[in-house]
Amino acid sequence: MLVSHVKYAYRKGSKHENSNKQTLICNGDTRKLDDREDSSNTFAVPKDCVRSGQNECQEIQQNPETSIVNVKNCIKDGDYYPTGCQIEVSCKPGYYPADDDYQKGKGTQKLTCQSGGRGWFDQFYQRVNKPLQCIEGCIKREIGMSSYKSTNTVTTNYVINGETISCSTYELYKNHSVISGLVTEHNYYCAAENKQDSEHSFVDKSCTNACAQLESSLPIGVKLYKVPVIQRVRAPNGKYYIANKGEYVVKCDTGYQYKSDSIHFKKRRQVLRCAGNTHEYDDIDTKEKTIVPCEESNGCEEIRQDSTRTIVTLRGCSKRGNLLSAGCEVIISCKRGSYPQPDQYLFPGDQRLKCSADGSGWVDQFGDKVSKPLKCNDGCVNPLASTTIEKIRELKESYVNQEFTLVLDEKGNTITRCVTVESARRILEEREKVQKSDHSFYCNLEEKIKNETSEYYYDDFCENACTQLLLKLPPNVELSNKPESFKHGIRSYVREGDAYELKCKAGFMYPGFTTSSRTGRQKLVCNGPSHRYDDADSRLRNSPILSCVEVQGCAELPAPKVGTVINKVSCTKQDGLYRYGCKITTFCEEGHYPIDESLLSSGSQDLYCNTGSDSFADEQGNAVSQHMECQPGCIDKGHSIFKKIESSMKREFTTVIDEKGNVVSKCASVESIRRESELRSKLNQRFLCAANTNEVDKTSSYYVDYCENACRVLQEPLPYGLRIIKKPFIFRHSDFYYSASDSTYQLACQPGFVFASDSLHAQRDVMIQSLKCEGKTHKYVDTLDSTNTLVSACVKVEGCKALRKPGRGMIHNQDQCNIEGKGIVKGCEVFVSCEAGYYPANERYLIAGKQILRCASDGSGWVDQFGMLVKDAVQCKKGCVKRGSGFGSVTTDRTSIEQTYNFISDDKIVQIYCSYKSVSENVDSYYLGEEHGFYCKSEKRDESHLSLKNVTISPCSNACKSLVATTSVQITMTRRFFKKLRKASEESLSYIA
Repeated sequence: MLVSHVKYAYRKGSKHENSNKQTLICNGDTRKLDDREDSSNTFAVPKDCVRSGQNECQEIQQNPETSIVNVKNCIKDGDYYPTGCQIEVSCKPGYYPADDDYQKGKGTQKLTCQSGGRGWFDQFYQRVNKPLQCIEGCIKREIGMSSYKSTNTVTTNYVINGETISCSTYELYKNHSVISGLVTEHNYYCAAENKQDSEHSFVDKSCTNACAQLESSLPIGVKLYKVPVIQRVRAPNGKYYIANKGEYVVKCDTGYQYKSDSIHFKKRRQVLRCAGNTHEYDDIDTKEKTIVPCEESNGCEEIRQDSTRTIVTLRGCSKRGNLLSAGCEVIISCKRGSYPQPDQYLFPGDQRLKCSADGSGWVDQFGDKVSKPLKCNDGCVNPLASTTIEKIRELKESYVNQEFTLVLDEKGNTITRCVTVESARRILEEREKVQKSDHSFYCNLEEKIKNETSEYYYDDFCENACTQLLLKLPPNVELSNKPESFKHGIRSYVREGDAYELKCKAGFMYPGFTTSSRTGRQKLVCNGPSHRYDDADSRLRNSPILSCVEVQGCAELPAPKVGTVINKVSCTKQDGLYRYGCKITTFCEEGHYPIDESLLSSGSQDLYCNTGSDSFADEQGNAVSQHMECQPGCIDKGHSIFKKIESSMKREFTTVIDEKGNVVSKCASVESIRRESELRSKLNQRFLCAANTNEVDKTSSYYVDYCENACRVLQEPLPYGLRIIKKPFIFRHSDFYYSASDSTYQLACQPGFVFASDSLHAQRDVMIQSLKCEGKTHKYVDTLDSTNTLVSACVKVEGCKALRKPGRGMIHNQDQCNIEGKGIVKGCEVFVSCEAGYYPANERYLIAGKQILRCASDGSGWVDQFGMLVKDAVQCKKGCVKRGSGFGSVTTDRTSIEQTYNFISDDKIVQIYCSYKSVSENVDSYYLGEEHGFYCKSEKRDESHLSLKNVTISPCSNACKSLVATTSVQITMTRRFFKKLRKASEESLSYIA
């Protein structure tokens, strides 16, 4: 059990936050640790703790009068936001940022909550603790002068869609201009003021039967929605012209609207058609020749609904901040099993709100102003009078005692049994009086406990049959298939199991929350016992007939270029438009990276078809016209984004020392890593080149060089089927783990997996991959193949491969060895032995005299009797095994004799000194290895004794050895003779003094 230290805590949002502990339990079945609190932590990695309070940043209160706040990817806890939270702050229209750093680009301040309790930092890595200051007005431009003079004459003819266009241009132009705005353009400059003093003789007879292209500078709030590209030509003067009858469609941008009393407000657009004879554009609705400006929409505040009980549909709505645009229509209805309140909404069944034209508030379908949401109560509406309930009960009792009549088909066969026509008529009349028909939220009195709604129309007068489906279908719904029916009394019925199929008319669709929106139909099947219709696709019992809504959605984007991968989620296309709720995720395929640097961090782009929109938008809500673009290659140190990082970084280093005081590595300081990591976080690791080479210092792998002579630890989890059997010495620096240079990982395949057959590791008796850290390159190198820096993958084994056919001198016997597919079934046993005159090539099997192979139950391959995984049967070699030998024991006997003799000669004493040394050794030797039957026969164990003897006799001093008589010489006198004795068993030597 792991718990946090004092003043520390588990990270907010983690599974260990509440208990402030992490419990790791040994799972005997899997032989792994399980994280009790976090089941998603499959490898039981101990979780980091952080100092209390370092996960949060206190909210900076912005001025709502001048600024707009957009919070991304986080949820506020009280007055605090979590680490990593991003907030984008911008000035409202009519204001500009006081700090010129925020005037560039999109003109926003992007704040990120940093870890370690360091607070908020903006996109320029500056600490921020004050709200964004916005100043009312605009920024004046600098002033400059320009002059221009040009002449040109061009005549060209075109034919477009049957319209002939002839362009003749005669131009003489002299101009002297005073221009304000000589600096880089951005959104906060005041409108440009151009004063001209020009001589202009310009005879542009236009292009006959055509109009000059509309300029991009449209009135504020107006955007181009449709451009007549196929009716556009480019004249020799470089200008574009639109052929006669070509149409532009313009709309109000988000947050803007046409005047509420205009026709454009109703149609939500303005269509401008080229009048070729006048060279001007006419409004097809008003015949005016101007582009109608849009005014800023005040909008209405969103009324929060209880999404668990209500269903909300939006029409013609756009959202700006917390406001919905004027004219926005919101339809609110209750989910099945509940009914609306107040009572005035029971009859229509829903509440229809519309944001007033002046944005002053919401008005419902009855003209009443509304500020509170529709309330939905669980259950259904019950009749208030108890006498009514009693009357219905009496009707049911009388119904039980009614007489029945048989219903026959044309051939006289019995279809079903129904109550008599007269009884049915009387019961229907009484029921109509009892059960009101002003709305559909009354309870079914027969099944009141189940709180199901019912309509008196669907009766139970005929057994195992349903009343014919209502012929008056909801608007825009049509019948595509209906079953045969039979008539009884004034009503028609269908048999149990027969089905109706309904669909939406062209241009309409089922609502997105229904199953029918995916199938494009609603199939209602008669449920005989309940006399109601069930939805066959959604499996909803007593299902109502679904209504259809007008097709709305987003236009399809152009097909992406090579290298971009598209994933679509919940994307249904109808009538050329994607339905609301469609999400498209684009990312670069392997070997490509995003062109847009802002996408290098996430590596992908999510596009959404939002409710009420006609085009896809990114995560910030900006409309997009194409998918993310990717280009082939990878990001190396030459990329511009690296230069920006390097130019702002200067590394500081610290020395890493182990517990024994040895220097392990020299690493960049924690502060240097922190600064670099925050800047590099905008990049996605998978886009970086595997080895980013610097021509100066030849340093590779730009992102793993924080520590010298070290490698980042292998990324876990490893590829499927692979496991670590030995880890190297590992040390931690900053938030990263490293292994020291020359340290080694040992990897092996899990049971049921083996290295690929073409791998060098699969060709060894012990199938292990050893990866050694090469400190200079920060990479791991395979000790078997120095060119390989990758972790070898394992493949799953199903059964065992068939063994090779027995070679010369081999004997195979097998049991339960059936062949399935390409392999041998699990459990097969093979006994391998050698013929006489042969012996096993692997000494492991010499003593046993044979090899026993069994196909492992987990399918990992062949296993011998010693539990070792082998690739094939042992081979047999011809001949026998020679013995190896060694000395076992040595016995040494040493003898030393010293003698001194004194003789008198001629009255003198002659002293003689003699010495004798003898060394004897007895050696017992042994043969290496245990005894087995494959040794060569000539080598016997009884020849293992050896005796050695070394004798040293020194000559006697002051004496001579005795002469030895021969057969021809006789010694007549010997003087001063003496003997030097040796051991009793040895001969004596004689000397003469």
